Amino acid sequence: MNHHQPNAPLTINLADVNRDSLALVGGKGANLAELMAAGFPVPCGFCVTTRAFECFIAQTANAERLYTKLDGLTAQNLTDVQAAGNEVRARLRQTEMPRAVAQSILHIWQELGRDHAYSVRSSATAEDLPYASFAGQQDTYLNVRGAAALLEAVQNCWVSLFTDRAILYRLQHGFAHREVRLAVIVQRMVESEVAGIMFTADPVTGNRHIISIDASYGLGEATVSGIVSADLFQVDTRKNAITKRQIADKHLRIQALPQGGVEQVALRGAERTRPALDDEQVLALACIGQQIATHYHEPQDIEWAFARGQWFILQARPITSLFPLPQPVPDDKTLHVYLSFSHFQVMTDPMPPLVTSLWRVIVPFGAPQGTLENPYLTAAAGRIYLDISLAVRHRLLRHVLPRVLRNADILAAQALDEMIASGTFVNGPSVRPTSIARFVAPLVAGVLAQVLWKQPQGATERGQLLMDRYVARTEAQLRATPQGSARLVLAVGIMRDTFTHIVKAWFAVPLTGMLANALLIRVARSFANADDVTALGRGWRGNVTTDMDLAVGDLADLIRQSPPLLAHLSQTGINPSSLVETAREFEGGAAFV
Repeated sequence: MNHHQPNAPLTINLADVNRDSLALVGGKGANLAELMAAGFPVPCGFCVTTRAFECFIAQTANAERLYTKLDGLTAQNLTDVQAAGNEVRARLRQTEMPRAVAQSILHIWQELGRDHAYSVRSSATAEDLPYASFAGQQDTYLNVRGAAALLEAVQNCWVSLFTDRAILYRLQHGFAHREVRLAVIVQRMVESEVAGIMFTADPVTGNRHIISIDASYGLGEATVSGIVSADLFQVDTRKNAITKRQIADKHLRIQALPQGGVEQVALRGAERTRPALDDEQVLALACIGQQIATHYHEPQDIEWAFARGQWFILQARPITSLFPLPQPVPDDKTLHVYLSFSHFQVMTDPMPPLVTSLWRVIVPFGAPQGTLENPYLTAAAGRIYLDISLAVRHRLLRHVLPRVLRNADILAAQALDEMIASGTFVNGPSVRPTSIARFVAPLVAGVLAQVLWKQPQGATERGQLLMDRYVARTEAQLRATPQGSARLVLAVGIMRDTFTHIVKAWFAVPLTGMLANALLIRVARSFANADDVTALGRGWRGNVTTDMDLAVGDLADLIRQSPPLLAHLSQTGINPSSLVETAREFEGGAAFV
C-alpha cells in the first residue's frame, strides 16, 4: 500500500491541522482540529499521521499478500474473516516501528510535556464521516505514561485497524481495506470528575429540538463502552429547559492510576444515585452542544468531560443514525408532522430524485400559485412524505384524519392519535376552511352519488376506462404540440392537472368503500369485531390483496412439491434474484419460474 506522501510529516501538532487534512490525520483528527480552531475546549495534543502508518505497513513483511487475502473476504464468511484478521494482527505485532517514526513521536511528545498522562486514540481516514462513523471499530488507550508505553499504544492502534469487527465493518459498508489508513491522536489526558456522551438531536425519536446527555462519574469510557448505566438528561432547546431527568444506579466509575492505566472503582451508598450533573451544568453543556451543532450545520454525537470546573470536548462526529429531514425544510420554526405517502402506497423502496420531484408536481393541493413543486409533499431518503401539520392543527380535522387513516394504516393512525393527544399541535397555523371546502365538496358529491344511485358493479372497469381515455387524450395533445419548450410546458401542465382530474372523477369510489366499511363495522359491532368485518371484505371477489395472497399461496404449494427446489430457495445470505434465476435447474423449477 503506497499513497505517495513523501513530503508529509510523520507527526503534527493538532493546532497546525485544518479541516482539509482528512487524508493526513483521519476523520477524528480533522474534526478535533476544526473544533480547536473554532475555539471549543479541546485538549492539546498531536497526531501521528497516516504517512507514519504507511511507513509501518511498508516495513511489514508480506504486506501485499496480507492485503490480497483481505480483498478476497466476504462479510458472510466469518471464519475466513477471523483467520485473516488473526494472521494480519500477528504479523503487525511482530513488525518493529520504523526508527524515524518512533523518533518523531518522542520528539513532539517531549515538546508537549513528557510528565503528563495522555490518551491515545485511532483516527482512520474513513472515520467520523457524515455517512459512516466507524465508531468503536479501533482501539483507545487511556492514561498512557512514559515513552515505551506511548510507542506501544500507537502501534496497538495501528494493529486495531484489522480487528475482526473493523474488517467486517469495511466489508459491509463497501470500504476497500487498502484505501483506509490510520492516524493516531495523542492528547493530554483529562482526568474527569464526570464524563459522557451528548447527542444534539434525540437519537431515539429523531427530534432535532431535544439534546440528550448521558453522564456518569469518572472517565467517559464507562459510559461509551456501556459498562455503567449513565444518568440521562434531555433539554428542549426551544425553551432552554430540562424536560427529562433519569438518574441511574451508577455502580462504578473508571479512574486513572498514578503509574498509568485505569481501574474500576465501586461506588457505594448515596453516591450511586446522586445526579452526576446539576441543572446548571446540564444547561451549560447543552449550550456547548448547540454551538457545535451550529458550527457543523448538522446534529452531532459528542464525547465530553468535566474536570476542575472546566468542560472539555473529546470528540464530535455526525449522528449517522438519524433519518434525514424531509426536504425542503420548513422555515416557520414550528414542529411539523409528516405522513409517509410512500408507505401508504406500499412503495417502501427509495425512489430517484426525478420520481420524487414528479410526485411533488403531480399532487398540487395546497401549492401556492406559481409554485411548481408542492411544498407540502416533501422527500426524505428517496421517500415521499406529506406534511399534514396544518390539518392536525385544525379543530375538526385533527379528529377526522386519524379515523380516515385507520381504514388504510392502523399503526399510523394510532401514532397520529398519540401525537394529537400530547397537545403539541393545539396551537399554530392550520388549514383554512375555504381550502377544505374546495377539496372536500367534489368528493362529498361523488360519495353521495355512489351511495344513492350509482351501482358498485363495474366500478373498477369504469375507472380503468376513464384513465385509458385520459391517457389517450393527453398523448394526442402532446403529439399535436411542437417539440421543445412548448411541449415541455404542456407536459408540466398535464402533470399538474392529472391528479386533480383523477381524484374528482374517480376517488369517490374507493372513498365510498372506506365509508361503507366503517359503517359496516359500526352496525356489526354488537355481534362481530372489526377484524371479522375486515376478513369478510378480504373474501370479496376481485379483492386485489386477496388475489395476490392466493397467488403466493399457489407458488408455495408448488415449491413444497419439490424438496430440492424448496432447499434451494430456502438458502440464506444469497441474493433472492439469483436464487430465482437458477431455480430452473431443479425439479419443478421451470413451472415455478
